[in-house]
Amino acid sequence: MFDSLQKIKINWKIIIFWIGILIFDDFIFTPLSVMLHLRGSYWLLGVYFKLAELLCAVVLNTLLLHQKVHLRTRIGKNSVMLFWAMGAILLLTLTSLNGNVKTALIVGTIASIPEEYIFRSVILGSLLSGISHVRAVKPVLIQIAVSSLLFSLYHLGNVRFDGLPGTLLQMIQVLGLGFLLGCLYVKKGSLIFPLIVHFFLDYIVTIIGKGVVAPSVSQLTIFSLGSALFIMCVYVMVGLILLDIHNY
Repeated sequence: MFDSLQKIKINWKIIIFWIGILIFDDFIFTPLSVMLHLRGSYWLLGVYFKLAELLCAVVLNTLLLHQKVHLRTRIGKNSVMLFWAMGAILLLTLTSLNGNVKTALIVGTIASIPEEYIFRSVILGSLLSGISHVRAVKPVLIQIAVSSLLFSLYHLGNVRFDGLPGTLLQMIQVLGLGFLLGCLYVKKGSLIFPLIVHFFLDYIVTIIGKGVVAPSVSQLTIFSLGSALFIMCVYVMVGLILLDIHNY
């Protein structure tokens, strides 16, 4: 493991790219939206924000990393069955009387597209390009973990809206989710699969949460912390199973 760590070189352009996204999200978008007189509902402003974030990411990627978006892939029988199952669940919720469907569709779309482009396509793709032998399992897992950590820290900005306890719980779960999505990206070699899974999970969480993406938590408890850690571990385990590291 230590030998693998020593072979990994830090690409500071990736860190600059990530910091640039954080700076735009936390310090630039709000005054920019005021200057452009952007107005609307909470969710409409959320759409504006995520579109601007995506545009910022594309510009920074063009200037710094030049990472291409990989969308072409082969869809096997297991993937077809998974897509059919997710489609059936989506259809059931769309035809139900649940009033949160519109909100869930918006949340799933505006979260999955820019975040998957930023963290799987650009950041993880750039990290993996620094590995000389992509079938070397330890360096690949380390880079997936690094991108997952950056993905988790990215959500620290939610502390302004969700409070520190709720944000910490979210970051723990997102750390595992980032690992799962990273494993999907490596396994399939395409952004399509993590994009669809990310959308679906955010959609379902919003439906279950009755339109609330991250429920307010006033304080950390052993139960809430244990639940977040359990969910994180489940994501990691599923990711490792999907990656099938024994065949590396």
